[in-house]
Amino acid sequence: MSFRLFIRFRGSRSNPIHNHRTAATSRRVTVDWTICVGEDIVEIKIGRVSTDLRSNGVDIVVLGAHTLFVLNEQGIVKTQMRIDFDPAW
Repeated sequence: MSFRLFIRFRGSRSNPIHNHRTAATSRRVTVDWTICVGEDIVEIKIGRVSTDLRSNGVDIVVLGAHTLFVLNEQGIVKTQMRIDFDPAW
């Protein structure tokens, strides 16, 4: 299976979905941002890589098939580095 988009979701309380069969209400999932990295994604991790982060800030580290990406919380690429080896699956 390959992934071409990294998507962060959050539930929206303002737009509930009502299921008439079970009489249950659930929240609709909305997309905050997306990014197309152009290659298969091996792994996604959250951490503190950058030295200029706020005390509560995090980086999103995305390991692709040929590239390592570091994104900020808004999905903007801060750093990308081409790697010369195949990451371990």
